[in-house]
Amino acid sequence: MAQVKIIDVSSNNGVVDFNKVKAAGVERCFIRTSLGYGTLDKDCIANANAVEAAGISPSYYHFAYPDTKSGGNVVNDATAEANYFCDCLEKVPAFEFLAVDCEPFSSSSDTPLSPDDYALWLTTFLNTVKARNGADCLVYTYADYLNHRLPDTHLLGSYRLWIANYENIPNPPCPKGWADWFMWQYNEIGTVDGITGHVDCTMLNPNQSETAATA
Repeated sequence: MAQVKIIDVSSNNGVVDFNKVKAAGVERCFIRTSLGYGTLDKDCIANANAVEAAGISPSYYHFAYPDTKSGGNVVNDATAEANYFCDCLEKVPAFEFLAVDCEPFSSSSDTPLSPDDYALWLTTFLNTVKARNGADCLVYTYADYLNHRLPDTHLLGSYRLWIANYENIPNPPCPKGWADWFMWQYNEIGTVDGITGHVDCTMLNPNQSETAATA
């Protein structure tokens, strides 16, 4: 792979020297803002301000917990999480991209929703963020995950895909319903100067527009 241009960070990465990250050639950084409803990543605001100060373009992602715990049903829960994400965005510098992270909650737990309810949850979340911020979120996921979580007849393929796949392959497969990917997180154990330990590394699809994901 070529030089790392895009990374994503959260409190799991500890203290990051973003001036060194910038000097290493990183141009874009996705910062985790929030998890579910009511949990702000403890390093979100500090990371966002430091990323902007270093001259790196900041983007943000929300780790989704699709269930019915906030509001008692699928629509209320998705709306609550989306509004919480948007509230968090008001505390940080302006974004280039937004993303919703769709993956298991942890190694031992995941969404209880049926495929149809999962599609309703995700659609509601995306529509709510769009109404608040005027931007379409990228959908971050693993192909196998959404193939199991969404019904075959879902209509979410118009949203740009941030696919995670760490195999040594020329082109990652997409989940059913998507024709192509917008970004590819190709490495979860990358190294970049300024970050202690490993960092996720992403590339843009050279066949798609870099600026088309925001309003």
